[in-house]
Amino acid sequence: MKAINYLKHVSILLSYCILFQSCYSYKTIKSNEKDIELLKKYKIDLKNSKRIKGKIVGFYNDTVQILSKGKNLKISEKDIKEIKKRKFSLLKTSLTTLTVAAVSALAIFGISFNIFKKDFNPFKNII
Repeated sequence: MKAINYLKHVSILLSYCILFQSCYSYKTIKSNEKDIELLKKYKIDLKNSKRIKGKIVGFYNDTVQILSKGKNLKISEKDIKEIKKRKFSLLKTSLTTLTVAAVSALAIFGISFNIFKKDFNPFKNII
């Protein structure tokens, strides 16, 4: 019964890991208005070493308006060092899924063969 409870806790923990895993990466783009799609998520690196994540709402004169954490921010184009567009990463997603599946399989294997006991000795029949 303890093994089943342990397995439930492990599976819940692994489910949370999958749910809160970021399967996105950011690709650097040119900072002209033609390459930027409005209301898509971007990461903006500023010249003062700050980083802002959010949706670009629009361009007004020499400023970029961005919606970040529920606040509208206006950033001068002179202050922007780099703009990166958020992109879904199939590689990160598949590697995370495979890793979680492998860890789950090892946990199930360990529980079913009682390798988590203190007195477990896999070589007791050989020696």
